[in-house]
Amino acid sequence: MNIYNLKFYFRLQFDSLLTLQTFTISLKKLESEFKHLVIDDLRGYYNNYIDLNPRKFLSD
Repeated sequence: MNIYNLKFYFRLQFDSLLTLQTFTISLKKLESEFKHLVIDDLRGYYNNYIDLNPRKFLSD
């Protein structure tokens, strides 16, 4: 069994209200059976619905 730690950092901004959220998902799955399902589904969701910006978000 392999352990995968996936970390997502995202920013939600509504008008002048800024919310910063982070979370971690830890998965224990057999690589050959489950890794591609989880990674591909998440990649498709984020590619289709969320515009990701690779730069770091700095707080004032």
